[in-house]
Amino acid sequence: MKWIMGIGLPSVLVLLGIMVLIIKPKRNGGFGYRTRKSLSSESNWNYANRIMGAALIYINTIIIIPLVCIVNLFVKSTVLIVILDIILTMIGAIMIIPITEYKLSKKILKDKDSNLK
Repeated sequence: MKWIMGIGLPSVLVLLGIMVLIIKPKRNGGFGYRTRKSLSSESNWNYANRIMGAALIYINTIIIIPLVCIVNLFVKSTVLIVILDIILTMIGAIMIIPITEYKLSKKILKDKDSNLK
């Protein structure tokens, strides 16, 4: 039963990633991947949110697997489980930003190159 606590936050972020991919949010000030680059055009917004949604699913799924193993084998304290869950999920969330920015920058350069031809 304690392993359920270890997958709480990553599971929520996997569901959020699925929602972003299914709902495809419109450009707004409250929900989605909002940076200067992503808000610069509708195409960039859609692409950045697609990358972010996929990254949320992928990274947090990867976090869930070792987290469950670590919790079941080594961790006895409920507080430690929650702390470990939060730390790993924050690391995963932070990783999404450079991944999305890198892919969005490559898309913008590709779009500029195709417009020049």
